[in-house]
Amino acid sequence: MTNMRKQNFLTLFILLLAAQISFAKPVLSETEKLQSLCKVWGFLKYYHPNVAKGDFDWDKQLFEKITQLDTVQSKESLNRLYVDWINSLGNIKACKNCTISDKDYFDKNFDLSWTNDRTVFSDDLIAKLDFIEQNRFQGQQHYIKVEGSKNFLTNEKYYANTTDKEVRLQEFFRYWNLIEYFYPHKYLLQKKWDVTLSEFLPRFVNNSSKADYHVAFLEFSVCINDSHSILWSEELNNYFGNRTVPFVCKYAEGKLVVVKYRDKTSANDAGIFVGDVISKINGKTISQLFQEKAKYISASNESKRIANAVRDDFFFKTSNNSVEVTLEKSGNESTRSVGTQTYKEFVQLHKKEYDLPEDASMWRKISDSIGYVNLKTLRAENVDAMFAALKNTKAIVFDIRNYPEYTGWALTRRLHSESKPFCKYAVNDLNYPGRQIWKPTSFCGDKNPDAYQGKVIILVNEVSQSRAEYVAMQLRSHEHAVVIGSQTAGTDGELLRLEFGGRPTGFTFNGVFNPDKTETQQIGIVPDIEVKPTITGIVSGKDELLERAVLYACHGK
Repeated sequence: MTNMRKQNFLTLFILLLAAQISFAKPVLSETEKLQSLCKVWGFLKYYHPNVAKGDFDWDKQLFEKITQLDTVQSKESLNRLYVDWINSLGNIKACKNCTISDKDYFDKNFDLSWTNDRTVFSDDLIAKLDFIEQNRFQGQQHYIKVEGSKNFLTNEKYYANTTDKEVRLQEFFRYWNLIEYFYPHKYLLQKKWDVTLSEFLPRFVNNSSKADYHVAFLEFSVCINDSHSILWSEELNNYFGNRTVPFVCKYAEGKLVVVKYRDKTSANDAGIFVGDVISKINGKTISQLFQEKAKYISASNESKRIANAVRDDFFFKTSNNSVEVTLEKSGNESTRSVGTQTYKEFVQLHKKEYDLPEDASMWRKISDSIGYVNLKTLRAENVDAMFAALKNTKAIVFDIRNYPEYTGWALTRRLHSESKPFCKYAVNDLNYPGRQIWKPTSFCGDKNPDAYQGKVIILVNEVSQSRAEYVAMQLRSHEHAVVIGSQTAGTDGELLRLEFGGRPTGFTFNGVFNPDKTETQQIGIVPDIEVKPTITGIVSGKDELLERAVLYACHGK
């Protein structure tokens, strides 16, 4: 009997403890409150019929709610705030056109499971969010627009005073929700997007300066792993330094090779010459420096990230008047102190050396049997003339280690004997934000009995991005095509532009896939024959990719 009483007492104690925990009203952290506000505000912006058509000043509504959150302490009061807010937005009519049965969805990104999270939201609020989803806005969105292949943000406001907490959060929330609902490659992110939200929120709340704010946003935008996501500002320039060395490098085999001068006299006086190999900067290896800087460099893959680090001078960018450079020669190392100047000084005082001319020819013959086409300079109206000049060749090398003109369609009409599939699009469904729809497979080329019969050789590397990758996909569909080079940028498709802190940025808005629906994002165009520049090749001035193309054209291997 005694044991039975003890057992009953223990059961009662557990039940009372559970009830106490259940009815407790724990204080919500600022991050928890703002995280929920970001999600609810973004969802209503694109889903609620009266908000999505522009009936409200939605930024003003956000500013008010940020202020009101200061008085919210519990889950109960948070849900009351959101329920009252939704009630104030007006009635929602039953949707007659919200069926999705006739659409071929690419659904790897879609996830509204957070709207049913009972650890945060009450049953009443969950029911309202679910009802809004099922009766979502249909029609022209007030804040985003698609016309053909072009995408626009519309009716968005940009604010000059980003030192205000409310403005910082507005820009942060806007960007987070744009990625949440319209980034077709969100599913490829290393971290879940809502985890990134909670991790970065404190930095946007507690920025102590405009520079800190810009650095936080730069790191935040880098998280989407998209080479289209560029961002730069005067604040960032000052943060990282606006001085650099009097020479320009290329990357190979984990080191940097000096390839040209910004100021020959200054470089040579410091003991730096074209062809020198740099293994360390200020005592750190190039690999160590890259790991330190990678979080500030937007790119879809590591090859592109390194290329961007070199292009944007992240290895040398400084506020100091000099840097220590370690040279490597015949296995030995020696250190030089190299004076720096501002970029403005280099461009103004040494423009002739800084802007070395490039080959502007559209095409030429490497030999009687091999043609070469520079797709950076070739235009669609010149394609027929190019083929007339190179029609008797046994191979044409198409160099897309650049950003080409719109020539893919014109080229494939002359190259292909029949229409060929080359890509598959996944485009955003603005009537169901967060979902993308598969478009019919895209084809290029036409039936052409006089099609070019020789080999089609395509040169690519990490510089090949977006339109370059798109054109490479078109050319690659040729039956005699071979791709030579290294991994491309892995960033194809039209982008959506917006502003942050008064500066332009953006991200890839349409997904471009291979015809079999496999990814090109992050992966890029995979070469059939991989060739990367070597230190020896760069020092001797060789174009090793082009040399490999000639070898293939002559011997087929």
